Amino acid sequence: MPATLDNPTALFAGLTHGSKVVLAVSGGVDSMALMHLFHAFLGSSAARVDAVIVTVDHGLRPEAAAEAATVAREAAALGLRHVTLTWQGPKPTSGIQAAARAARYALIETFMTSEGYDTLLTAHTRDDQAETVWMRLKRGTGIVGLAGMRRTRRLANGATHIRPLLDIAKADLIADMRGGNRAWLEDPSNQNASFERVRIRNLQSEFDALGLTHESLARTARRASQYERYLDASIAKKIASAG
Repeated sequence: MPATLDNPTALFAGLTHGSKVVLAVSGGVDSMALMHLFHAFLGSSAARVDAVIVTVDHGLRPEAAAEAATVAREAAALGLRHVTLTWQGPKPTSGIQAAARAARYALIETFMTSEGYDTLLTAHTRDDQAETVWMRLKRGTGIVGLAGMRRTRRLANGATHIRPLLDIAKADLIADMRGGNRAWLEDPSNQNASFERVRIRNLQSEFDALGLTHESLARTARRASQYERYLDASIAKKIASAG
C-alpha cells in the first residue's frame, strides 16, 4: 500500500499554514477516503488550515439530496464544516457527464470566490488518470493529452486545484476504508455503460492482459507531463530572451 496513506502530512504537502481549503466530496469511496485522510492530516500536521467539505447535488437523481445529507453527517462526525451546492435549472439531454462536471466546478469556484477559499482538493486517483489517458488516446491526442490530469493546476478563479490521490490506486483506498470500517456511497451511474469512462473501465481486465495497466498508463502520463513542463520552460526562456 502506498506510504502516503500512512503519512497524511506528505500526502497534503501542498497545503501551507493558513490555507483555506475546499474538499469536493460526493460520498463515493474515493472522496470519502480523501475526507478521512485529510482529517488525519489535520490531526498530525502543525499547519493550521481552514477547511470545508462541499457536496454538489446535481439534481439528476432523487437520491442525491439524501446522499449529500449522509456526507454532511460524516463530515460533522469528524468536526468538519459541510456545505451542499445545488445545480439549478434545466439539464441537457446529451453530454450529461461533461455538463455536470462543468456545472460542478462552476458552483465550487463561485463558492470559493465568495467565501475566500484558495485551494480545492479533489479525489482523482491513478485509475481516473489511466482512464483519462485512454479517452484522450481515442481522440488522437498529443503530448499535452498524454500528460493526463495535472496534480496541481490553476483554476479560472485563480485558486489552486490539487489532486492529492492521483498516484494512488483506487483498490488501495478501498482497502484503507475497509480497514478503518468506514462507509461510503455507491453511485449507480458508475455502472452505466452509456458513459465512455464506464465502458473503458469495464474493459480494463482485457487491457491488463495486454500489459496496458493503470500503472503503466499513469507512468506514461507522468513522463509526458515532465516533457510538457520542459517544453513550457523552453518556450518561456525563448520568449524572455527575445524580449
